[in-house]
Amino acid sequence: MSHGLEQKTAIDGTTYTAFAAYKKPGWHALGEVFTEAMNAQQILEKAHMAGWNVRLQPMNHFLSMVPTDARELPGEISDESTEILAANMPSEVPYTIGIDGYNVILRNNPFDGKPEVFGVAKSRYTPVQNEDLLELGEAIINFEGNEGATWETAGSIEGGQQVFATIKFPEQLTIGTGDMIEQYLMLTTGHNGQHPVRAMATNVRVVCANTLKMALGGRKNGVTFKHTAEVLNKMEAAKQSLVAAHQYNKTLALVANELIAIDLNTDGFVKLVKHHWPEVKPIEAVLTLGQSDEPQTIVTNKKSVTMWKNRMDKMVSVWEEDTPRGETLGEARGTVWGGVNAMTETLDWHGSTSGGFMRAAGFTDSNIKLQSEILEYAAKKNGIKTKELSLVG
Repeated sequence: MSHGLEQKTAIDGTTYTAFAAYKKPGWHALGEVFTEAMNAQQILEKAHMAGWNVRLQPMNHFLSMVPTDARELPGEISDESTEILAANMPSEVPYTIGIDGYNVILRNNPFDGKPEVFGVAKSRYTPVQNEDLLELGEAIINFEGNEGATWETAGSIEGGQQVFATIKFPEQLTIGTGDMIEQYLMLTTGHNGQHPVRAMATNVRVVCANTLKMALGGRKNGVTFKHTAEVLNKMEAAKQSLVAAHQYNKTLALVANELIAIDLNTDGFVKLVKHHWPEVKPIEAVLTLGQSDEPQTIVTNKKSVTMWKNRMDKMVSVWEEDTPRGETLGEARGTVWGGVNAMTETLDWHGSTSGGFMRAAGFTDSNIKLQSEILEYAAKKNGIKTKELSLVG
């Protein structure tokens, strides 16, 4: 499992990681752990994310090297200074022209302070500093009613091209009588011109550590802001982020409480799985190698059949709680809510994984679109109107 976190190894062999976490380390056991609640500036410094000074410079195109002659330099230059300048000047210098409408994005490397290039962006692109991103989070934490909300993690991946920070809220969502979901809000942005500022609800089911971040009932789990000057209006952005997260969480709780009250057996679970991963049946062909050989029947799609069977076997194993992760369904066992979580747990914990800000922050990062389809279909099949519930939420 790749963490993707930004790292730097010093001359003495010490490796520094751009990541910090509250009270307990991430699954990757990297970065700094702090035990007292921190404010935005403190966690930025702890995670090596402070003072990057992300900035723009005009983009120039290199054409060629041209000869130099100090004696042709403009201005008042004495003969003696000209001789000194000529002796120390390279024989050739680069000749460049500016490219209108584009800028180069740079920062100061957090480990050695040297300037480095992130990428190229159009001239309307406005850099958002890590400090700006976390000031947005500070505004969220300081809203009335959010007492007890704290910074949980902060980090940098892909060489600093993406950064993230998470806030944990003290309240938990309760599904049924004791299936608990911890509530987080993740803030993320990029510095390479490819990623907007985003705030999204990123919740974790306690019993299995599944990350619940699917869209639901037409209600998305977050809000997005483009890199423009307006995004720096942090208070309004914070209000939008918080309202979106709370509305999403209420809708999720309403739908989940409906689903946990509906019984589901193994045959029903298999049918749910087959809706999203239709059964791959063997396709047979008759092969004759020579005139004297007996015809042979072969399966032409054997690999696809095997892959489908392995996926189904794994999902049933999770549904029956027969995996090394143990009993992860809890109160949801034998319910439609349990079926939804068995499928999403398989995606989260038993599939292929790659680096990304979700993984680096300590959350699972499977296909959000597919997770959304799984939850929406389970609700629809059982007569639950998620759009109506989203309006209630």
